[in-house]
Amino acid sequence: AILEIISPGNKSSSNEFRAFVDKAVHILNSHINLVLLDPFPPLLRGQDGLHPAIWSHFSDDAETNPMDRPLTFASYESAEDLEAFVEPLAVGQTLPDMPVFLDNRTHLMLPLEMLYQRAWAEVPRRWQSVIAPA
Repeated sequence: AILEIISPGNKSSSNEFRAFVDKAVHILNSHINLVLLDPFPPLLRGQDGLHPAIWSHFSDDAETNPMDRPLTFASYESAEDLEAFVEPLAVGQTLPDMPVFLDNRTHLMLPLEMLYQRAWAEVPRRWQSVIAPA
């Protein structure tokens, strides 16, 4: 499985956006499972998000995120029939546990909120106050 954490640079221009979508489609067409963590809203006008752009290569039912939940966390199982498990989120919501598919029958759950909280606890207090002032 491949885990991709999206940065604003992946969506900063139409070319960068398209390049990432092409990369994800290539990964899935190669029967490699993919987890996509996109904690940033669409940056460009007309971008409906990465998941709909990726999913449109495989299905006609690529739904966009609700306007109030523009962040996307998605896990793709690249079995014989590709499946997508999508969690749209809003800023401030608890991060979901996401499945990471290891093969067509086996997955583990990635506890994103717990991992985030542990990482945040290790950030020095001085920098916590800079990053998230009270």
